[in-house]
Order: sequence, then C-alpha cells, then structure tokens
Amino acid sequence: MKKFDIVVAYRIYPGIGKPLAIYNGDKFKLVKLAFKSFLNALGGVNARLYLILDSCPKIYKEMLLSFFHDAKVVEVSQAGNSKTFEIQIALLLEQQESNLIYLAEDDYFYLPNAFETTVDFFLQNSPNFLTLYYHPDYLNWEIHKLGKHNRVYSNNLLWEQVGSTTLTFLTTKNTLSKTKKVFATFSKRNYDASIWFALTKLGINTPKFYSLPLTSDKADFYFKLVAKMWYHSWRQIIFGEKFTLFAPNPSLATHLERDSLAPNVPWKEHFEHYSRIWNIESEP
Repeated sequence: MKKFDIVVAYRIYPGIGKPLAIYNGDKFKLVKLAFKSFLNALGGVNARLYLILDSCPKIYKEMLLSFFHDAKVVEVSQAGNSKTFEIQIALLLEQQESNLIYLAEDDYFYLPNAFETTVDFFLQNSPNFLTLYYHPDYLNWEIHKLGKHNRVYSNNLLWEQVGSTTLTFLTTKNTLSKTKKVFATFSKRNYDASIWFALTKLGINTPKFYSLPLTSDKADFYFKLVAKMWYHSWRQIIFGEKFTLFAPNPSLATHLERDSLAPNVPWKEHFEHYSRIWNIESEP
C-alpha cells in the first residue's frame, strides 16, 4: 500500500454562518479560494486527501476534483458540524496510509508551503497537536495568558504553546486515538475551547482561570467554557494525560470569518493576489 507524508480529512459545507472576510455570501468562491490555498500550502508534502462533502451541490465536487483528482470523496446529507467531525475522526483513525493526520474545515486560507514548515516543526519537536492558525484571541483574551507557555524558534517562526484552537489541527493517529473520547463530546454541545483546555490543561490549575468568569467582560462565555470543560471531561482533567498544542507566530493560516483573521499578516493582500492569479471570480 502506498504511504503518504500526511493524510488529510477536509470537510466542506455550502452554508455560511458568521460573516466572511472575503466573498461574503458566496460560499462556493470562498471554498474555491480556500481549497486552492490549501493545495498551494502543501508544497512538497505528499498528501492523501479525503473530502467530506455535506449536502454540497454537484458543482462543489466537480470543482474540488478538478484541482485534486486523486482525492477520495465521502458524500453525506444534512449531517451537520458535529457529525462530519465524527466522520473525520473515524476516517483518519481507520486509514493505514500515514500516522500524521490533519483535520481541516473549509473556511481557512493558507500561506504557500505552510505544511512543509509545519511538518518539519512537528517531526523535529514532537508536540501532540499543531495548529497553523494563530488565533487573535491568544492576544486579546485573558484566559489565553495563563499558565506557562513554552516557545520554540524554528524556520523564522516563533512556535508558541497555546491552550486551545479550533477543530482544524494536525496530530497523529496515536494521539487522536488517545483523545477521541474527549473530542467526541463536541457532539454533546461542548465548546471546542472546553475540549482543548481539558486536553492541554494550560492555565487550568491557576486561581485566575476560575475567577475570570466573575471578573471579565467575557464572564458569561468563560463561565460556560469552564462549566462545560468540567462537566464533559472531568476524568480527563483529573486523571488524563496533559497534551501539548503549538501555534506559529506569525500565523501560517487564517480562519476566514471576518472577525477572526490572524494578526500581523496582510491577509487581504493575499486574498486579492491569489483570487486574481487563480481566477476565482470566473464562472466555475
């Protein structure tokens, strides 16, 4: 059986939730731009790609396969966010083509060759999890400033240990197998941040982690984050292994929600440049 450097499960949904940073109201064009940037980011990394299409019109499948014809397609109908996340996990744990795996959502834009840099850091430093996305909350929210954050310089980037990220991340089959029960709580309306803090435990032993729900201007969200973390994952918090999660600064990718762009990178210039050279505005 052919082996790959990495196996990616990439899930796509044609609907739009929060306002987008580009092509707001046109998810097809956004998916096209995001997917092309993902392929551009692979560089020399040899990837097996699985596409999980949830209720996507035929035009999505045709477009995606025109750019990566060897991708394996899984089509589902009205599955929803938590269900397609479950499908990602099951698929990546079942495959035998690589121990290195990546869970991807459809609304991320990547810088060129970002995966070469990321995989190199992963292989050299062996963290449990990596995200390519330096979330603006790391700078702006108090909860992300608690605990000891290790930092590693590599390839002109500062890789910082962080407490949480989104559900787009890189890890191994071995680590995902250990943590799948915690990730499974997402289907029970758990927050992704609550899942991550239960796994990384970064800052959760500091008194301020629990006083923030009483004093912060984000008190309501922090209270729910802490409550859900303990309700769903108390066994992991008390008895489970502590897992490391690192993010690059500056960011190698960004979430494409309008209010969630990674800081200190001229994303709009990148969007305009690649939209032009990839002819995203053209008819499919």
